[in-house]
Amino acid sequence: MDISTKTRYALRALIELAIQCEKEKKPIQLNIISQNQKISLRYLENLFHILTKHHIIKGHKGKFGGFTFIKNPKDIFISEIILILDNPLSKIPCLTDSRSCDLYTTCHTTNLWSELYKQIINFFSKISIEDLKEKTIKNKNYI
Repeated sequence: MDISTKTRYALRALIELAIQCEKEKKPIQLNIISQNQKISLRYLENLFHILTKHHIIKGHKGKFGGFTFIKNPKDIFISEIILILDNPLSKIPCLTDSRSCDLYTTCHTTNLWSELYKQIINFFSKISIEDLKEKTIKNKNYI
């Protein structure tokens, strides 16, 4: 499975947002996440725009603006972020469009790829942003 840079950076940024929101108890500005995670501000703006459209986070305007979560980080699972930003199913065209393969009805591997996809999503459906935040804090004494 190919996890894109976009997904990996989004996960790092969301974990950082969760850590900072818990610590600061206010919206967190993107430049803080950018500095702490060494991700370009422009890249983060694009990622957070997508995550805002999917109701994961919300932006707050004004002098004390920044970002907070719409959903509780314990209810945001890694699978959701992967599916929003980098749907791995799209890497296997016959699973998304049977017309893309002449062998679809007789292919010996279609079920294999389908089962692999289900296993991957199932694995990531058990891990939340909160879980990763807690591990980060525990392992790095972050706060």
